Amino acid sequence: NIVILIATAFVLTACSSPKNTYYTLSAPDVAATTGMAQKMSILVGPVTIPTILDTPQLVSSDSSNQVTVYEYRRWAGSLKSDIERVVAADLSRDLATPNVWSYTQSPFVHYDYQVFIDVQKMDSKLGDSVLLEVLWTIKPTHTKSGPTAGKDTHTAKRKGGASDKQQITGRSVVREPVSGSGFEALVAAQSRAFDKATLDIAKAIRTD
Repeated sequence: NIVILIATAFVLTACSSPKNTYYTLSAPDVAATTGMAQKMSILVGPVTIPTILDTPQLVSSDSSNQVTVYEYRRWAGSLKSDIERVVAADLSRDLATPNVWSYTQSPFVHYDYQVFIDVQKMDSKLGDSVLLEVLWTIKPTHTKSGPTAGKDTHTAKRKGGASDKQQITGRSVVREPVSGSGFEALVAAQSRAFDKATLDIAKAIRTD
C-alpha cells in the first residue's frame, strides 16, 4: 500500500508540473519587390544583449532595481538570433529589398552593409511598457578614410562628401506601450519597439 501511495503521489506531481510556454518576436511579412533597391544587400548582426537578457527565460522589470525571470516562459530560440531575424525583416520591408540576411543564418559573404546591433537596455514591464535602447553601427563593405559619422537618436551628423561611404553609428531609444496584461502582449510590444528602432537604421542607410 505504501508503494502504491508513493507511485500515486509521483504521478499526481508529474501531471501538475507547469509546462513551458515558448515565445518569439514577430517580424513583418516581406512582399516581393522590384526596382533598383533590390541591388542593395545587407547583413544584420552580430547582436549583443545585456547578460540578464541572455537567457532562455523571459525577463520582466518589476522596478528600477528588480527583475523577474520566468522559468516556464521561454524564448523559442536564442533571443539574439531572434532580434537579428526581426531587424533583417524590418530592414527588408523599409528599404524594399529582399537581400537582407541575419548573421547567424546567412551563408553569404558578399554584402554592401553590415549592421551591428548592441541592445543596451530592454526594460519590459507586464501590462505597462517596453523601454528599448539600442546602439547600432552601419559598416559599408568599402569605406573611405576619415572621421566616423555619428548619429544620436534621430539626429545625424556626417563629415565628408555625400558620396563618401563611411561607418555610421547611432542610438535609438523607444518606449512602446503594452496593449494587454499577458506575456503575448509584452512580446508584441517588444517586437514593435525593434520595428521602430529599425526605422532609424533604414533612414541612415538610405541617406548614406
